[in-house]
Amino acid sequence: MISPSPIPLIGLTCCSDRGPDWIPHAPEKYLDFLFRDYQRGVEFAGGIPVLIPIVKELSTIKALLDRIDGLILTGGPDVTTRVYGEEPKVGIRGMDYERDLIEIEATNEAKRRGIPMLGICRGIQLLAVAFGGTLHQDISIELPGSLDHNQKAPKRTNTHKVRLNEKSRLFEILEEEVLWVNSNHHQAIKALPSHFVATAKASDGIIEAIEDPRERFLIGVQWHPEATWIHDKASQSLFAALVKAAGKVMR
Repeated sequence: MISPSPIPLIGLTCCSDRGPDWIPHAPEKYLDFLFRDYQRGVEFAGGIPVLIPIVKELSTIKALLDRIDGLILTGGPDVTTRVYGEEPKVGIRGMDYERDLIEIEATNEAKRRGIPMLGICRGIQLLAVAFGGTLHQDISIELPGSLDHNQKAPKRTNTHKVRLNEKSRLFEILEEEVLWVNSNHHQAIKALPSHFVATAKASDGIIEAIEDPRERFLIGVQWHPEATWIHDKASQSLFAALVKAAGKVMR
């Protein structure tokens, strides 16, 4: 009897927030969490989701990367400006420096090991700054006249178009020249890191997807496929491509 193929383990980074202790007036406690849409998208694509909390030690991250086959950098607050060498400007919002540091370490280590990575919204921005890029701290202030990238429709609704680079890995996956996407961000990539290319842009010129063509799977998208995979073929294809790539490097 042939035993079934192992299922790739896909790590997903967590957000952080403060919650109450169990008694009144006690100091607040930090909690790590992730919206369930991410896990369900990975499951639908045939992977096993593994949540990665905001740990303290790099050695812990390395041990986690020993066990996972793919990595998704999820959405969340603004990336701390100091990690790309800038001071905060008017328009910046909540930041989580501790999360930034551990995710940058995880990203660099995962790249060194050849672990497939997908960055989603904040995740694409984290990929950019981790490898030397910079960000527009607030689109509406720095790029007046741009589209409203903070959509007022529900997250599951696609509201604006992006045009894909037909020579990109992303185009091979999605097989669409023009794609409707959802949008919930006020920051965007300003300067690409070395060796990365922009693989999708909105009509206002804002970068909506990037990849490193030297790597087998190192892709970031500015939209939220985890919110639309139930009904959106392109979102399903993106999760499926990551899981497939992760299956080829299983330990």
